[in-house]
Amino acid sequence: MKTATKILATLALSSSLVIGGAMAMGSGERHFAGHGFKMERMAKKLELTEAQTTKIQALVDAHKEQRPEFDKDAMKAKRKQMKADYVAFMNAPEFDEAAVRAKMAERAEKSADRKISKMKLKHSIYQVLNVEQREQYLAMMDKKKHKMKKRMKKRMKHRHDHDGE
Repeated sequence: MKTATKILATLALSSSLVIGGAMAMGSGERHFAGHGFKMERMAKKLELTEAQTTKIQALVDAHKEQRPEFDKDAMKAKRKQMKADYVAFMNAPEFDEAAVRAKMAERAEKSADRKISKMKLKHSIYQVLNVEQREQYLAMMDKKKHKMKKRMKKRMKHRHDHDGE
């Protein structure tokens, strides 16, 4: 795999890990609000200068401002609608492939928009780093990627172990 491809893949994974965890925050709190420790740890591991830390924090804050507030009720309504759509597709006498494709395309577009937003943030952060820090950062993200794969493998094994019960 080419180095550029590895870098892009690593950045994509790292963005989903960092920002995905922030999505789990509830009670109206937004991304990175409780993640100061992670920022401090990254700053320490990469030996960021004060200027770099300030600039990265500003990028994160700007990204946070562009995202809508987490709305637990809206998420519940969205899940309820998804279930209703599924039931409607299943109850239809004829399979409506066009309607299913339209729903899937809508969801895929929203997912792509979120991922692109995350990648823009990660790219901006990456541009603040010097050459040595970039190498360290990619190594950190690669390590995180392997940890995540291990967790997913464990989760999938656990899920398969309980399927027969």
